[in-house]
Amino acid sequence: MEVVSGIEERASVLVVDDNPLIRSVVQSLFQLENYQVSIANNGQDALGILATQQVDVIVCDVMMPRMDGYEFFDSVRANDQLSHIPFLFLTALDTDDEVKKGNLSGCDGYLTKPFDPETLISTVHGKVLRSRNIKRSVDQNHEKFRKRVLHTLSHEFRTPLV
Repeated sequence: MEVVSGIEERASVLVVDDNPLIRSVVQSLFQLENYQVSIANNGQDALGILATQQVDVIVCDVMMPRMDGYEFFDSVRANDQLSHIPFLFLTALDTDDEVKKGNLSGCDGYLTKPFDPETLISTVHGKVLRSRNIKRSVDQNHEKFRKRVLHTLSHEFRTPLV
């Protein structure tokens, strides 16, 4: 398995922004860090990508046409198949009220433009690590439960009825 700065296997990020320059810069940053990058112009296009691809983290602007960042965030969180994906807002909306609104939304992070590339990369990296650790723990607990159920059932089938 390939290691990406301490992450087993290649991590993937979905970048959602209507500004082609920002998309290009963020895509290049993540590709330099060996992330697999998908891009979308708005929330609606991003939902189409999520229907066909798995991603480890979403980095999304707020102000976009067709479906803004908050509408997209709500759609992701409402979908049981997607709700576990860490979601970061990366936006020019930097007033105290906007930052507060973003944090109150329940997103996993709210970064403002202009952004520090190292902060963006380290934040995404941390979210990927945490998400994968949670998934690994859930998978281990699921496997323990499955083994316990199988053991109990096999014991019951071997024990004669009293």
